[in-house]
This record gives sequence, structure tokens and C-alpha cells, in this order.
Amino acid sequence: MLALALVGAPAAAAPSRIDQPPVAAGAAEAVEAVSAAQAYDHVRALANQIGSRPGHTQAYFAAVAYAYDRLAENGYRVTVEDFTYRNWEDRGSYLEVEDGRIDGRALRWSGSGDVAGPLVDVGLAKPSDLGGRRLDGQIALARRGEIAFSAKAENVRAAGALGLVVYNHESGELNGTLNGPTDLPILGVTAAEGERLRDAAGRGATGHLVAAAVLQDRLSSNVIAHGGDGPGRVLVGAHLDSVPMGPGANDNASGSAAVLELARVFAGRPEQARLSLALFGAEEDGLIGSQRYVAGIGAEGAREYRAMLNLDMVAVGDRFEVGTTGERSRDLAQRAIDAGRGLGLRIGQFEAAGASDHASFAQVGVPALMFHWRDDPNYHRPTDTAGRIDPEKLAATTRVVARVVAELIDG
Repeated sequence: MLALALVGAPAAAAPSRIDQPPVAAGAAEAVEAVSAAQAYDHVRALANQIGSRPGHTQAYFAAVAYAYDRLAENGYRVTVEDFTYRNWEDRGSYLEVEDGRIDGRALRWSGSGDVAGPLVDVGLAKPSDLGGRRLDGQIALARRGEIAFSAKAENVRAAGALGLVVYNHESGELNGTLNGPTDLPILGVTAAEGERLRDAAGRGATGHLVAAAVLQDRLSSNVIAHGGDGPGRVLVGAHLDSVPMGPGANDNASGSAAVLELARVFAGRPEQARLSLALFGAEEDGLIGSQRYVAGIGAEGAREYRAMLNLDMVAVGDRFEVGTTGERSRDLAQRAIDAGRGLGLRIGQFEAAGASDHASFAQVGVPALMFHWRDDPNYHRPTDTAGRIDPEKLAATTRVVARVVAELIDG
């Protein structure tokens, strides 16, 4: 594969390559039809023109309209399936201490609150750290690690704390998620800010914690496209939404772009009749769109799919990997690895568990994989822009999936 010189794209480093056995004849045309330029155009449309698109926003619905038009013009039967869900949002949380204000990010599912009281260092917030002491009227300060965020929150809440501040144990912002909603206000801050707060707590400083969290019902949508009906179909999907912090070029305009390019590649080919495509909403809010889709068609309807192939963050990183979902997906993973080998690419494996929308299908027994490149230094950041993704890696991923799809359907 040739590196492409595209305006706004970085110089593409070729993916890791190995000796190339020939591609099976039945899949060769589909592989050759993949256009890196056209796939990259979709990334620019979603990330540059539309921009940040959390699953309930007007920008997201603009992305839905864009995807609908691209799928329909390639001859698929397209539906937009709306759903409502409980959405949590941080509208600007912070902590004020004696020497100024620290802007942080409330942990996902934190309660809303405006509380003030002495800061107290509680270590890792394990029961052994608390030692049975009461924290009434105080704001607990805990370091990330060893136990879950929710366990830290429950321990300090049971001890009477007014709120909790968790600081990172490594560089970078802390973007934490609780197991579910709580009424305790909880803020995440950096490691450096945590050390500063530990010093303040040692001096008996008072903190003023504001967690501006909002929990409300929101509307989102899935875009579902079928080339035909009946059992034995293959579903290729990706999440269309992004986080609020950036335009989501790699996460996940890249996966969405690959799906839209595959729609074009298979348009008019025999495989189209047994190909379905899906772009899911509210993945960043907890795999909501894919869960709602599976619930809507039921476990029996989901198992009409021979396989579910999920593309999430497929254009930045040094390692091309396929995520498995238990024993049922092992043969499918080997097929993907062989497809990569046939194209001269080395693909590793990891256990994907609940990392993305494939999990919603694996839970009802559908063999499911996640295609992914790691690691992306711009993950969930404003710098996740179209100019930072690698069109060569986007094309490589799309070609591997095209080969897997063709061989599954033809086999």
C-alpha cells in the first residue's frame, strides 16, 4: 500500500508488515476497491466540518444525516432509530482552596453539589486508610489506584464526607467513571494538583468543591443499513458520536469513515445482499446505542448475524490489534489475523471485553471483534483532529475488514 499525500494529513508511517501470501480471489476486488482518499474525506467531513458530536447534540444529528445520505446513495435500505437515555454531563466543576482555583472534571455519574469544609487526606480511601474515623463536614482527598472509584466514593460517603477529590497517579487529566449515579460530588484532578492539595490538607486548609453535574433524559439515534434480509448476514459497525472535549477524528470518525467506505466498496457486489452496517449513538455514554439496537431486535434477531465487526479508533497508533470477546470469537479473530497476513500486515490480539459496541452483541452470543490501533496520545483530547490521523492505517484497517467480510459472506 502506498502512503498518500493528503492535504492536512500527517506523513504516513507504513503499518508493520510481514510476508504477503496472496489474497483469495473472491476478496481481492473488494480489497482493491478501498480508497484511502475517500475514507479520509469522511473523517474530514465528520471531524472538521461537523466537529465534536456528543450523542445528543445537534452536531451529532448532522453526522446522522451525513451518514444516512452516504449509505442511501450506495443502495442500502437505511433507517434512523431514535432512542432516549439518561445522560450525565459536567458543566464546569472545580475546587477552590486557599491559594486559588483548580479546574478539574467531575467523575462520570458524580452527584451535583456545592460544599465547603476542611480538606482531609485519606490515602487511597480504603477502609484501612480511613481506620474507622469520621469525616463529617470534611472534603476527602484520595489518590487514584488499588480500588475502584466507586469504592472510594462509598467509603468516604459512609464516613460522612461532604465530597471527594480524586487525584491521578500518573501524568495527565483524570477522566474517571463511577459504576453508577451517586449523590456525592466527586472531582478528578491531575497528579500535580493532588500533591498541591495534600500539602494544603496538611496545613488544615479549607476547600470549596463545586460539581456542576447534570443528569437528564436525552435523545440520540442509530443509523442502520441493510443490503438484504435473512440470516447469515455480517454486521459491520462503529460509533458515530464523540466526546465533548474534541472533534473525535480518530475516536471515532475513523471507524465511522471505514464503515462508510465499506458501504461504497460493496455497493452493487453480490456480498451486499448479506451485509448490514450500523453507526451507533451514545457509545461514549456507555454503549447505549448498540445496547438499544440489540434489545430492539432481541437476542434471537441478533444471532441472525454471523458476525459483528466493530471498528473503533483505527487510524492512529503503533499496534494494529483485534479485540476478542471470549471463545466464540476465536475463529473469527484468526480469520482477521489471516486476512491481515494476506495483506502483509501483522495483527495482534487482546481481550476487548466491554470496551466498545461489539460487547452488546457478544453478550447475546454473536461472534464479535473489535478492530483497533493503539495507542493514541490524543485520546479524548481537543487534539484528536483529522490532521493527526494516518490515512495509511485507516486504509489498512478498511482493507482487512473488507477481506474478512468478503470471505465470511462467500464462504
